[in-house]
Amino acid sequence: MGKTGLKDSFFINLIGIDPARQGHRLGSALMETAVKLADDLGVEMMLDTQEKRTVGWYQSFGFEIRDQAEIDVKGEAVTSWGMVRPAQS
Repeated sequence: MGKTGLKDSFFINLIGIDPARQGHRLGSALMETAVKLADDLGVEMMLDTQEKRTVGWYQSFGFEIRDQAEIDVKGEAVTSWGMVRPAQS
């Protein structure tokens, strides 16, 4: 644990690809780079997504659903999935 008492981890805040460029593996290349770096450092990865269609995509990189919650976004209920990829050694 670090000085803060938190485990070392990577939090993926945002991966966004211009819709005109989606389907060309750009997002996968970004995620593969992040996964390799996390693996080299032996740390877990975490993220949150509100896009159901991306849950399976993240699972293909080894992420698991940690929790699921309904959150309020401007008065609208939105499902959010918290996902974690355990540290690899």
